[in-house]
Amino acid sequence: MVFDHGELLEVGIDLNVIFGGNVPCFTTFMGETRSSTSTTATLSDFSPPASFPLCGIKVDKKCNGNGKVSADGSTVAYTAAAGSGWKVTVTNSGIGNLYNPTVTDTLPDGTTATYPVSSSCGATSNCLAGKQSATVQVDFTVTCSGGVCTGSGGGPVTNPLSVTNSAKDFAFTAPNSGGTKITPKPDVASTDSCSASTQGALTVTKHCDGTHGGPILVSNGTNVIVKVPFTGTVCNNSGAGGESITNISVSDDPAADSLTIDKTILAPTECANVAGIYTPSSINSGDGTGAGRYFFSDTLTATGTGVLKGDTVKNQGGVSCPICPDGLCTNVPLP
Repeated sequence: MVFDHGELLEVGIDLNVIFGGNVPCFTTFMGETRSSTSTTATLSDFSPPASFPLCGIKVDKKCNGNGKVSADGSTVAYTAAAGSGWKVTVTNSGIGNLYNPTVTDTLPDGTTATYPVSSSCGATSNCLAGKQSATVQVDFTVTCSGGVCTGSGGGPVTNPLSVTNSAKDFAFTAPNSGGTKITPKPDVASTDSCSASTQGALTVTKHCDGTHGGPILVSNGTNVIVKVPFTGTVCNNSGAGGESITNISVSDDPAADSLTIDKTILAPTECANVAGIYTPSSINSGDGTGAGRYFFSDTLTATGTGVLKGDTVKNQGGVSCPICPDGLCTNVPLP
């Protein structure tokens, strides 16, 4: 075959004829000339390496749905069981087979995890055929305690209600992680965020302490003064999907002489009992139902911190307790 000066020759190769159904994955091609058509002819020039992208790989990550807050309000699950987590899709963008495709994932707590991609090329396992895709599920859980939130990978999580995950992938051109390692071009992680919503709400209910018959008179050594005992409840009424509330404290206005609460952490629907006694600084006049009936009013305030959002949760409740001369409050229930 003789070529004129400046003449162009285009040649095509059917790789399926040469390799059958197992086209290898290679990325460059070099042509070679011989002095004749004989296979024993002298080798001449090589063409420069030319791009021949028989293989390529891509990764895409998407959040499956919102995270789910646990019944005790201290954990958020971004998992398949909770209808959340991340779906990572690995795609062989070339025509050659890729072997041992793998996802390397950076979890929201900064730790990393590796996920083999389950796929096959006919009878060959750990293989992703050309133009085929496979998926991996990535789960993550955040647990909060004592104001510190920790991810399932063991690292810290700043905001358990909004977490970001990122993933990269790679594969090889030959079985058993042999040949050339193939990564996306550009090799940039695919990221996506999952979120969850919740709320915390405290309610405060206050009562006159009926075990003492209401306000009592006591001597301070020189005078007889009034002391008002009271009880109350502080409840986390956020309900299902709410968050646990921690660091709960209570205060009374006017300031209590003594004040106790039996729980400082409340899961959703859980309540704490409060008891206290105070010395009133003022007196309210009677309510018109009888002479000598006077009331002493105070307000109980509860404050806590949402375990998941880290927000301040606060509420208050008040009550007026009567002091009655003997016989004037008979069969009249205390507030």
